[in-house]
Amino acid sequence: MIDVHAYYVSPALLEAARGRGLPMSYDPGTRVLNFPSRKSRPVPPLLTGLEDRSAWMRTPSIERQVLSAWMDIAGYDGEPAQASAWCRLQNDTVADDLRSHPWSSAFSTLPVVSGEDAAAELVRAVWELGFVGGAVQTQIKGLDLDEAGLDPLFESAEMLGAPHYSSTRFG
Repeated sequence: MIDVHAYYVSPALLEAARGRGLPMSYDPGTRVLNFPSRKSRPVPPLLTGLEDRSAWMRTPSIERQVLSAWMDIAGYDGEPAQASAWCRLQNDTVADDLRSHPWSSAFSTLPVVSGEDAAAELVRAVWELGFVGGAVQTQIKGLDLDEAGLDPLFESAEMLGAPHYSSTRFG
């Protein structure tokens, strides 16, 4: 069995958000990420551990997980440069974590506040990091995906043969 609905937050991402100079910051006491326009829900501890996940997968006979970003922390509310830096950091930390976990692959987090930036990050994540595709929310700043200016992203995904996973952020 392959599990394609598996959220993951890299502990290295949370550590980097404690002092990287990004407008996003992490409070380890509350496990909350603070974004320019809102706070995330507390990051569930189960989303940050690959070792425990590996053991859990053996019980229901899951052979592979395709991880994707927890949509609460996608970072769509920043400026394009901030969103790009945040998504790049998420993808880099996940790629680093997965090097020692061959049972897993990942969908990239994409800075969809700019269709061009999202397309460039998808290409980088697939070609350089080995990701299988991209993950996006079902709405971008209140717009449905077909209205959000993402044609460059969709064209890149088609060129790469890279699937997309869409999810809704609650709250």
